[in-house]
Amino acid sequence: MPKEPQPHYCIDTSSLINWWNEDYTPDVFEGLPDRLADLIKQGRLRSVRAVQDEIKDSDPQSKEINLCKWCKVHSGFYLPDDEAIQLKVREIMASFQNPLKTRGIGGADPFLIARAALNGPHWFVVSNESPNTGNDHKNPNIPFVCSQLGIKHVRFLDMLKNEGWKLK
Repeated sequence: MPKEPQPHYCIDTSSLINWWNEDYTPDVFEGLPDRLADLIKQGRLRSVRAVQDEIKDSDPQSKEINLCKWCKVHSGFYLPDDEAIQLKVREIMASFQNPLKTRGIGGADPFLIARAALNGPHWFVVSNESPNTGNDHKNPNIPFVCSQLGIKHVRFLDMLKNEGWKLK
């Protein structure tokens, strides 16, 4: 019987920022950056170029490494946008974004979803958006769109649980 592939994750800006600055800060959860870096080395944690564009250096003069710098030093973390991704993003936007409405799927979100959709069923989209706030008419957020397209969505903490990590 073939072995089930390990979960792979495509992570959103919200999860990265909340991890680094708020919920699981590296100064408290010292081992977490190394564990996440290991997932990147394994090819199991990735993001998209649009997320890179959304993350800004908080203080470019700071000697301390910040989130933007941490992401950049991990080779292969940001996946390029190829033609297949662009086509899938257009399809997602056509279904879940109304240009006449101010809310809807946009920014890096459709790129994350497209990447997970094209990479296969063992891929999860990681965001800090709540499934309870998404809906078709007012807010087709990441969890809502993922559920409509049959793509797995998890929050950052769920990703840590999926990996079986216990942090001390």
